[in-house]
Amino acid sequence: MGHCGKSHRQVFGSISIYNSLLGEPQQKAAWPGLDLSEGIWEPGYCIGKAWWNKGFTTEALRAVVEYWFKNTNSNWLACCHAAANPASGRVMQKAGFVYHHDAEYHKFDGTSVSCRCYALTREHYKELYCSDK
Repeated sequence: MGHCGKSHRQVFGSISIYNSLLGEPQQKAAWPGLDLSEGIWEPGYCIGKAWWNKGFTTEALRAVVEYWFKNTNSNWLACCHAAANPASGRVMQKAGFVYHHDAEYHKFDGTSVSCRCYALTREHYKELYCSDK
């Protein structure tokens, strides 16, 4: 993830893109009008509490979004957060994601988690990231 000023040589978070369709197959019906032929690709991230509210996660998510749209033919990305963690939703919104629907995801132990799901289409990405503003 990002860095600011002097390096402290510490890992303080991680970010990746995974196919959430594999873990939550019932989510397929929740994305009408979007191409699901290659799955539902979703960035996931976590960051240590000491680094919250410093813009690092937003910086990392924006970088991953740019990498994704520049290096794949995918027309959209999903991004979801636990409803109990609205700060994560603000990160998604700052990176251009738009609220789409509520859903129930599940932890590894099967526990249900209420989530808010967002989408970022290639068209919206181009407006936000590729304009000459």
